[in-house]
Amino acid sequence: MAKKKITLKLDNQEYLDLLKIISIGEFAMYGHKISENDEIFQLMSSIYKYAEDFNCEDLVRGPLSIDNSYEVDTGFMSDLINETFDIGKIPGEEDIRFMLKSSE
Repeated sequence: MAKKKITLKLDNQEYLDLLKIISIGEFAMYGHKISENDEIFQLMSSIYKYAEDFNCEDLVRGPLSIDNSYEVDTGFMSDLINETFDIGKIPGEEDIRFMLKSSE
């Protein structure tokens, strides 16, 4: 299938809102899956790479040395998920927010 080109004209707030929408979608898609969809990952990365142009460079990491891709910052993702969803401890279960913390 041939790709079609689109042009988006966004201000800084609109890009931040787009970043939030994509990040929430990423969390929903990959929160419980082990494998990632490479096509979707590359699409997200292609949007994340413009973060600096919209004064959002502290919310995105990249280019990563592995494949020059970009990803949302884990701290931003954690804060966004906590503000968007009512996530916390389930009685008798571990705190599921551990998934959002970066490994050290």
